[in-house]
Amino acid sequence: MKSVRSRLAVVLGVVLLIPALTALLAIGVLAPRQLGQSAGQGMTQAASSVGAALQAGCLSQGEAARVLALQARATNLQAAARAAVSRQGSEAFAVLIRDDKVVASSGPVPDMPVSELLAASCSAQTAIGAPPLSAAGLPVLAEVVPAVDAKGAPIGTAVVGRIYDEQRLRALSGSLGLPSGTDLSLACPQGRGVSTATGALGTKLRLAAASSPGTRDIEDRKVAIGTKAQGQYCGVSAAITNSGLADQQGWLVLLLVLATVVGIVLVVRLAANLTRPVLALTEAAERVARGDLSTRLPSSGQDELGRLSGAFNHMTDELELKITELERSRNLLRENVARLGDTLERTHDLEGLLGTVLSAAASATESQRATAWLVEGGSVVARASVPAGAPRAIVRRLPLGGDLAGEVAVDGMPRRLGHGHEDSTTVLGGPALAAPLRRGHHTVGVIVVEREPSQPAYDSDAEAMLVSLAGPAGIAVDNVLLHREAQRLSVTDPLTGAGNLRHMTTTLAREVERASRFERPLSVLLLDLDHFKNVNDTYGHTVGDAVLRELARRLASVVREVDTVARYGGEEFVVVTPETDTEGAEHLAERICEAVREEPFIVGDDSVDVTVSVGISSLPMHGTASGDLVRAADDGLYAAKRAGRNQWQVAPGVQPAPTAPPAEGVPTGDASSLDR
Repeated sequence: MKSVRSRLAVVLGVVLLIPALTALLAIGVLAPRQLGQSAGQGMTQAASSVGAALQAGCLSQGEAARVLALQARATNLQAAARAAVSRQGSEAFAVLIRDDKVVASSGPVPDMPVSELLAASCSAQTAIGAPPLSAAGLPVLAEVVPAVDAKGAPIGTAVVGRIYDEQRLRALSGSLGLPSGTDLSLACPQGRGVSTATGALGTKLRLAAASSPGTRDIEDRKVAIGTKAQGQYCGVSAAITNSGLADQQGWLVLLLVLATVVGIVLVVRLAANLTRPVLALTEAAERVARGDLSTRLPSSGQDELGRLSGAFNHMTDELELKITELERSRNLLRENVARLGDTLERTHDLEGLLGTVLSAAASATESQRATAWLVEGGSVVARASVPAGAPRAIVRRLPLGGDLAGEVAVDGMPRRLGHGHEDSTTVLGGPALAAPLRRGHHTVGVIVVEREPSQPAYDSDAEAMLVSLAGPAGIAVDNVLLHREAQRLSVTDPLTGAGNLRHMTTTLAREVERASRFERPLSVLLLDLDHFKNVNDTYGHTVGDAVLRELARRLASVVREVDTVARYGGEEFVVVTPETDTEGAEHLAERICEAVREEPFIVGDDSVDVTVSVGISSLPMHGTASGDLVRAADDGLYAAKRAGRNQWQVAPGVQPAPTAPPAEGVPTGDASSLDR
């Protein structure tokens, strides 16, 4: 059968005869069975959906009950109950119970004893009630949360829930999009239940909801009993009339008629195509030339016409796929850039931020390397580059106006470099492109991307892409720098540059908690300049301030990086020393005393001799709280003052090692004169 006419006769027979016989077999034998199974599966899914919706409602009520329990200490309990109802909807109720009495309520509270209301908890794993269900009332699904005061003592119980009546079940069925005519039934603990069906049928469906999971026929209904999942309070059944299945079978017959009509139309269309293949191919080629890539030709077998149609279809498929992929990639890139912009304006991680920006810049411009240069004073400094581990630029710091990065940082204009350029900013030796990181008119840095020498030079599209990316990136980088500066100032003493009291208290509390948890040593040194009032009276407060700054500098040069130096107030400083026992603290205190007294403090033309007294406390011998350690160190400081100053003393209660005597020629004072 190689002629078009013979193939057309075969196609007509296949299209009309075989589908018609198959459809008759399906409607007469297979459809009723399949529709029954489909109805059972649909009702099983409906019962599961209702069970899941009830569980979700219980979880939401639990959250509202916990919030209400936290508000039980408030004076306006009625307002708290109303707020709980407003969050759950007008059909919900909220109750606060104290001493088995309702002290505040809102919404349609169920008419039931307090004891039963407290037992109606969704979280309770209670057996579903046995028949007769009709005598027990409507189900109440609630969450019960005990309320406690600030000391943890019980002050009552918060209850948030809903009453499930027939109207509520119908609303739930509608919200879940269940098929029309579906009847839902609930069987809950305490013998409570409800059904959207009425009369004896409703009772049977409620009894079925309390039985084991599965599907069955009750009267003219197909009924499915859902599996009671863990944490599900009530049993659920869903039912639909079997008459609906017959209606669906009638629809299948109608669909068969429609399919037959459509088949006839398709056969006519196929015959026309078989007799006019050349015209169809010409028209299809013209539509593709006009940009209609959805044009396809019907395949007609393995003859010449069929092979030509297949080749044409394959060509248009590939062309459409390529264009679709290109548009998708472009849209994805735009979305990523927009998403990146939103993300960049919120982050405070400078290293992670620069890495993300550089990766996006390299990807968007098809570059093999990207570097971020940040403005610091009168220079630009290379702070990050991708990929990680790539060769670094020979010069890591450039003056403003020098080479590619320095020039862009000065005038804020993007620049491109072609092949064969010489610039210390770049590494690969190929084309380079730079764009400023700006916030308003302020330039905070420069992004430089590079390609291998074998790659083409950057064009205006790549420059526009990098500029669009650098815009939000500049705002983000400036935000990070401002955030870091604000953090530094919030914990820094403005006079000395050491940590302030806030920094000391937070650091000490953190180190005490860590040392206590891991049973590690920790010591605190409290030091005070001796006779500092005389320095202010003799040389003036300007010199006194300079002495304090120099003292902070000398302390920083003596302690370890893990130690914290903070100004406690006036001329008092605190040193927090993790992983240091009393003996180690004694050695550190001696080094501090020597660093202060070994050479005078030079302020302008003045030379000021200063000594310091130090008090030492350690964890846990002087206490287990930060306040205890500071007070003990203060006691040690006063002991050092009484012993003659210019020395250190361990807080009373611990046998200290002998302290070094005062340096020769330094006044020691006496125990009766303890002015600091």
